[in-house]
Amino acid sequence: MAVLTEEQTLLKDQAHAWVREEANVTVFRQMRDSGTSSGFDDNTWNKMVELGWCGIIIPEIYGGTGLDYRTFGVVLEELGRGLTASPLFASSLVGASALLGGSEDQQREWLPRIASGQAIVTLAVDESPHHNPANIVLSAARAGDSYTLSGVKTFVLEGPSADAFVVAARTSGPDTSEEGISLFVVPGDANGLSRTRLTMADRRGYADITFDKV
Repeated sequence: MAVLTEEQTLLKDQAHAWVREEANVTVFRQMRDSGTSSGFDDNTWNKMVELGWCGIIIPEIYGGTGLDYRTFGVVLEELGRGLTASPLFASSLVGASALLGGSEDQQREWLPRIASGQAIVTLAVDESPHHNPANIVLSAARAGDSYTLSGVKTFVLEGPSADAFVVAARTSGPDTSEEGISLFVVPGDANGLSRTRLTMADRRGYADITFDKV
């Protein structure tokens, strides 16, 4: 078992107390029964933003605190205890992690917005009910200096409310060395992108995302 630093212990205690008092299972059930289309409670999410949790792994130059994944983990562990519904995992961990491997322009555009809670960025990978990235068929056809994405991603977490998607697509081009799977950042309002919200038992925000020559 890992030994937590003093900072991690304080953060864990903060998260534990907040979940117990303001984001517990009762709050989750209220969200579930409310019929909200986003799949999370806005007040709960805004409080997380105020607590600074959205920027835990984001570098300081982009408005985050530049901490490590273990530190983020102590927060997520406490949120899991209370079944707290929020975009924190999908956007501030998974989406931000993907963008940390992106271009400088992509990082400048999206990381500060993730850290401030102004944008939700989620990963779109799966194309069936089972997780199997090797079977990705959503295509990214190269045309000059750009790519056109066509296909469908299924069960995308925070899909109904995401401001951008990091999309795993199979690339192709004149040079066979270009073939493989790459990640593309696609704004949620891109022409040709459409969403179909899925009704889940826990009312969390999932959607199928269609890319029609995006």
